[in-house]
Amino acid sequence: MRRRSIVTVTLLGALVLGGPVGAVTLFIANRAPAAVAPSPPAEAGISAAEMTAQLEKLSKRWNCSKTVQIFADISLYDPAVGLDCFHPDESVSFLRVYQHRSTVGRVLQEWSPTFGRGRVWTRGAHWVFMGTKSDSGPFAQLADLPATSSAPPVVGTEPRDAARDTCMSLLFATAYDRVTSAPAVSQTMNELDKQFAGARKALESTVTREIIGELVVQDDENIRASLSRYGPEYRSVCETVT
Repeated sequence: MRRRSIVTVTLLGALVLGGPVGAVTLFIANRAPAAVAPSPPAEAGISAAEMTAQLEKLSKRWNCSKTVQIFADISLYDPAVGLDCFHPDESVSFLRVYQHRSTVGRVLQEWSPTFGRGRVWTRGAHWVFMGTKSDSGPFAQLADLPATSSAPPVVGTEPRDAARDTCMSLLFATAYDRVTSAPAVSQTMNELDKQFAGARKALESTVTREIIGELVVQDDENIRASLSRYGPEYRSVCETVT
């Protein structure tokens, strides 16, 4: 069973969650400082039903050997749905739909170091594709621009958004650690609870003994996908972060 670090996942767009208690400190140290943009007007987002409908429309164009459904972005506060597309040659592509258009630009900026050497990206208003050139073809007619490996535009992130993203990332990382019985995970939960009120309760109520038993025998991508179902619970902890 493969285990990898949450820091690599969040910063470089890797596939899986993981990492011991030290990941909490390391994650904060390694996340690039957020650029502060002028405060824009409140952005109207699309509904959960619209997000799901967009994903269904897009995914019908895909031909994957295996797909894994994603119910939240493990490193962002903004609600999202998505699919990971796997192939026998071990290549993988990612499709995500976000509630707010502005999130797509931030996602691309975070994944920017992974583009090139066969990995490309393209996007629509609320969706983003990141993966192989061959997998990008079905989306050409729906995308705002041709698939490219060039660096995406640099965008700003509001301090509150950056803080909420960090909160979500740490909760998902600790949820993974709880599944895999990482050393000192209880201590990590205590520290998170001091920083984000209600964190321990949210983790204990979602990653129960029964859930741990179900997930611990699975591969990382399936653990991650299952944990993404708890986006709403973790978002309720992070929504008061400023």
